[in-house]
Amino acid sequence: MPYDEVCLGIYVVYLPFQHFSSIERYDFSEVFKFLRSTEVKNKNLKKTIHQALVNELTDKVNNYGRTLESMQQSKNNDTKSSAGDKFETGREMMQMEIDKTEMQLNKVNFALETLNQIKNVINTGEVVLGSLVRCNTGSYYISIGHGSIKIDGKKYYAISMISPVGKLLMGKKSGDTLIFNGRTIEIIDVE
Repeated sequence: MPYDEVCLGIYVVYLPFQHFSSIERYDFSEVFKFLRSTEVKNKNLKKTIHQALVNELTDKVNNYGRTLESMQQSKNNDTKSSAGDKFETGREMMQMEIDKTEMQLNKVNFALETLNQIKNVINTGEVVLGSLVRCNTGSYYISIGHGSIKIDGKKYYAISMISPVGKLLMGKKSGDTLIFNGRTIEIIDVE
């Protein structure tokens, strides 16, 4: 992509031609507008990733709630038959399934609570809970161990700070490198 150089006082900014192709001479107000819009897009990206995770988890909570309600109704509506042992075994198996579903619901609720604690993280330049970290290996949202999530066709990884990669990233800054499983990970940007 071709770039053009714009001098802003003591700063030199390289901008893609495509953004200002119709401007013969650079209008600095347009340059600043472009730079501000890029900054806003990055802040909105982190909020978009965060909200997508909250939405997914909220859907899971609702689904588990409906499933538990349905299971409880089935268990309560099950009538005792002449085969008493089979009835008790069936009820016990149903209760085990209810217990498993409740444990899954508790895990999702805990993850949702963790996400709700990450509201307005101040960017200190260091990787902390709530940071969006761009690396040569991918982009990581330090929050909960959720896995990948797609936003606008691009993949981001929601990882917890106690995951192996999360532990290595915590406290690091832009430009730092680390080694994970024999691969070098370079931190490009921390938001």
